[in-house]
Amino acid sequence: MEEFKYLEFKRPQVINVKQNLEESNPLISSARELGIKHFEKNHSKTSKLFVTSKPSELDRDELYQRENSYQQRRYEQFPTIRVTDFSPNINIDAFRDMFEKHGDLQRFYLPTDNNDELRGFGYVSYYDEKDCETAIKEINGTRFDNRVIHCSKARPRK
Repeated sequence: MEEFKYLEFKRPQVINVKQNLEESNPLISSARELGIKHFEKNHSKTSKLFVTSKPSELDRDELYQRENSYQQRRYEQFPTIRVTDFSPNINIDAFRDMFEKHGDLQRFYLPTDNNDELRGFGYVSYYDEKDCETAIKEINGTRFDNRVIHCSKARPRK
Protein backbone atom coordinates (compact mmCIF):
# COMPACT_ATOMS: atom_id res chain seq x y z
CA MET A 1 0.00 0.00 0.00
CA GLU A 2 3.00 2.29 0.06
CA GLU A 3 2.63 2.89 -3.67
CA PHE A 4 -0.62 4.81 -3.09
CA LYS A 5 -0.39 8.40 -1.90
CA TYR A 6 -2.89 11.12 -1.21
CA LEU A 7 -4.06 12.85 -4.34
CA GLU A 8 -2.99 16.45 -4.78
CA PHE A 9 -5.40 18.17 -7.15
CA LYS A 10 -2.92 20.99 -7.88
CA ARG A 11 -0.64 18.79 -9.98
CA PRO A 12 -1.02 19.84 -13.65
CA GLN A 13 0.43 16.62 -15.08
CA VAL A 14 -2.30 14.39 -13.61
CA ILE A 15 -4.48 12.90 -16.36
CA ASN A 16 -6.76 9.95 -17.02
CA VAL A 17 -8.75 9.85 -13.77
CA LYS A 18 -11.06 6.89 -13.39
CA GLN A 19 -13.40 6.88 -10.41
CA ASN A 20 -14.51 4.15 -8.00
CA LEU A 21 -11.74 1.66 -8.66
CA GLU A 22 -10.62 -0.63 -5.87
CA GLU A 23 -6.96 -1.50 -5.47
CA SER A 24 -7.81 -5.06 -6.58
CA ASN A 25 -9.47 -3.85 -9.81
CA PRO A 26 -8.02 -5.50 -12.95
CA LEU A 27 -7.50 -2.09 -14.57
CA ILE A 28 -4.81 -1.29 -12.04
CA SER A 29 -2.87 -4.48 -12.73
CA SER A 30 -3.36 -3.91 -16.49
CA ALA A 31 -1.93 -0.43 -16.14
CA ARG A 32 1.09 -1.83 -14.30
CA GLU A 33 1.64 -4.30 -17.13
CA LEU A 34 1.59 -1.40 -19.62
CA GLY A 35 4.38 0.26 -17.71
CA ILE A 36 2.33 2.97 -15.98
CA LYS A 37 4.16 3.47 -12.73
CA HIS A 38 2.43 6.38 -11.04
CA PHE A 39 -0.65 5.62 -8.95
CA GLU A 40 -2.41 7.79 -6.42
CA LYS A 41 -5.60 7.36 -4.50
CA ASN A 42 -7.80 9.78 -2.60
CA HIS A 43 -7.77 9.00 1.14
CA SER A 44 -11.56 9.44 1.35
CA LYS A 45 -13.45 6.13 1.52
CA THR A 46 -16.28 7.38 -0.68
CA SER A 47 -14.38 8.58 -3.72
CA LYS A 48 -11.53 6.31 -4.71
CA LEU A 49 -9.45 7.39 -7.66
CA PHE A 50 -7.02 5.76 -10.03
CA VAL A 51 -4.72 8.33 -11.55
CA THR A 52 -1.89 8.12 -14.03
CA SER A 53 0.52 10.97 -14.50
CA LYS A 54 1.35 12.31 -17.93
CA PRO A 55 3.55 9.72 -19.63
CA SER A 56 7.14 10.62 -20.29
CA GLU A 57 8.57 10.41 -23.80
CA LEU A 58 10.08 7.08 -22.93
CA ASP A 59 6.70 5.70 -21.81
CA ARG A 60 5.04 6.97 -25.01
CA ASP A 61 7.70 5.32 -27.17
CA GLU A 62 7.32 2.05 -25.29
CA LEU A 63 3.51 2.13 -25.64
CA TYR A 64 3.85 2.96 -29.36
CA GLN A 65 6.18 0.00 -29.86
CA ARG A 66 3.75 -2.28 -28.01
CA GLU A 67 0.87 -1.10 -30.21
CA ASN A 68 2.92 -1.73 -33.35
CA SER A 69 3.89 -5.20 -32.16
CA TYR A 70 0.20 -5.92 -31.44
CA GLN A 71 -0.74 -4.92 -35.00
CA GLN A 72 2.12 -6.99 -36.37
CA ARG A 73 1.00 -10.06 -34.37
CA ARG A 74 -2.59 -9.57 -35.55
CA TYR A 75 -1.50 -9.56 -39.19
CA GLU A 76 0.79 -12.52 -38.63
CA GLN A 77 -1.87 -14.43 -36.74
CA PHE A 78 -4.62 -14.08 -39.33
CA PRO A 79 -3.67 -13.86 -43.00
CA THR A 80 -5.41 -10.85 -44.52
CA ILE A 81 -6.24 -9.81 -48.07
CA ARG A 82 -6.53 -6.18 -49.17
CA VAL A 83 -9.28 -5.92 -51.79
CA THR A 84 -9.43 -2.83 -54.04
CA ASP A 85 -11.22 -1.32 -57.03
CA PHE A 86 -14.73 -2.59 -56.38
CA SER A 87 -17.86 -0.55 -56.92
CA PRO A 88 -19.31 1.35 -53.95
CA ASN A 89 -22.73 0.00 -54.97
CA ILE A 90 -21.94 -3.72 -54.69
CA ASN A 91 -24.16 -6.31 -53.08
CA ILE A 92 -22.18 -6.87 -49.88
CA ASP A 93 -23.65 -10.33 -49.21
CA ALA A 94 -22.71 -11.57 -52.69
CA PHE A 95 -19.26 -10.00 -52.31
CA ARG A 96 -18.76 -11.75 -48.96
CA ASP A 97 -19.99 -15.07 -50.41
CA MET A 98 -17.32 -14.82 -53.11
CA PHE A 99 -14.63 -14.87 -50.39
CA GLU A 100 -16.36 -17.44 -48.17
CA LYS A 101 -16.14 -19.99 -51.00
CA HIS A 102 -12.41 -20.24 -50.30
CA GLY A 103 -12.51 -20.81 -46.53
CA ASP A 104 -13.77 -19.64 -43.15
CA LEU A 105 -13.53 -15.88 -42.71
CA GLN A 106 -12.12 -14.49 -39.52
CA ARG A 107 -12.96 -10.88 -40.44
CA PHE A 108 -14.67 -9.11 -43.34
CA TYR A 109 -14.28 -5.32 -43.26
CA LEU A 110 -15.39 -2.82 -45.91
CA PRO A 111 -14.92 0.76 -44.64
CA THR A 112 -17.47 3.46 -45.43
CA ASP A 113 -17.23 7.22 -45.74
CA ASN A 114 -19.27 9.81 -43.81
CA ASN A 115 -22.27 9.15 -46.09
CA ASP A 116 -22.18 5.39 -45.35
CA GLU A 117 -21.02 4.63 -48.88
CA LEU A 118 -18.32 2.03 -49.46
CA ARG A 119 -14.88 3.48 -50.13
CA GLY A 120 -13.88 0.93 -52.76
CA PHE A 121 -11.42 -1.11 -50.71
CA GLY A 122 -11.59 -3.55 -47.83
CA TYR A 123 -9.92 -6.29 -45.84
CA VAL A 124 -10.75 -9.98 -45.61
CA SER A 125 -9.02 -12.17 -43.01
CA TYR A 126 -8.97 -15.95 -43.01
CA TYR A 127 -8.12 -18.39 -40.27
CA ASP A 128 -5.88 -20.40 -42.59
CA GLU A 129 -2.99 -19.16 -44.75
CA LYS A 130 -3.81 -21.63 -47.55
CA ASP A 131 -7.38 -20.30 -47.80
CA CYS A 132 -6.01 -16.77 -48.04
CA GLU A 133 -3.57 -17.65 -50.82
CA THR A 134 -6.24 -19.58 -52.74
CA ALA A 135 -8.64 -16.64 -52.52
CA ILE A 136 -6.00 -14.24 -53.84
CA LYS A 137 -5.23 -16.51 -56.80
CA GLU A 138 -8.88 -17.15 -57.64
CA ILE A 139 -10.35 -13.67 -57.09
CA ASN A 140 -7.57 -11.30 -58.16
CA GLY A 141 -8.36 -9.91 -61.62
CA THR A 142 -11.92 -11.27 -61.76
CA ARG A 143 -14.93 -9.15 -62.60
CA PHE A 144 -17.52 -8.34 -59.97
CA ASP A 145 -20.37 -5.95 -60.69
CA ASN A 146 -18.69 -4.78 -63.93
CA ARG A 147 -15.40 -3.91 -62.18
CA VAL A 148 -12.10 -5.78 -62.07
CA ILE A 149 -11.29 -6.69 -58.46
CA HIS A 150 -7.67 -6.57 -57.25
CA CYS A 151 -6.52 -8.66 -54.28
CA SER A 152 -3.15 -8.70 -52.57
CA LYS A 153 -1.72 -9.76 -49.26
CA ALA A 154 -2.30 -6.99 -46.70
CA ARG A 155 0.70 -5.48 -44.95
CA PRO A 156 0.61 -4.07 -41.42
CA ARG A 157 0.63 -0.31 -40.94
CA LYS A 158 3.98 1.30 -40.35
